[in-house]
Amino acid sequence: MRRHLLMAGAIVSLGFATAGQALAAETPDTLCKGGQLVSMRVNILKGADKAAAYDSATRNHIGWYRSKGITQNRLLVGPVLVRNADGSWSNSTTERVSIHMNSPGVPADKRDAGWDAYVSEYRATSDISTEKYACVREPK
Repeated sequence: MRRHLLMAGAIVSLGFATAGQALAAETPDTLCKGGQLVSMRVNILKGADKAAAYDSATRNHIGWYRSKGITQNRLLVGPVLVRNADGSWSNSTTERVSIHMNSPGVPADKRDAGWDAYVSEYRATSDISTEKYACVREPK
């Protein structure tokens, strides 16, 4: 009986290892075949006075891609909308959202001084509070 339990445990462990290896091989790009890969971030500004510098970072971000001839991606940015206590709406002075569509992903060896500069701008102006990826398609 003990031998059967050990054998069953080994088979289950092997199954988990194989499943884990198969899952580890998946990437956002491979999971989103036929769709549009989107990264969504909510950034907390490191002060209300950082909004203009954050906006500059977003322009330099997309500018870096364009300078490399990468034109199929889009970067959409703006303030998070806040529902006030009285039911009215306003733009957040502390949160910004960015949605990067069709980002090609850049290997570490392709990142240069321009890349480092815009990343440094983001880090100096904001912290990422939420980062999610989605695979979106138009409904059929």
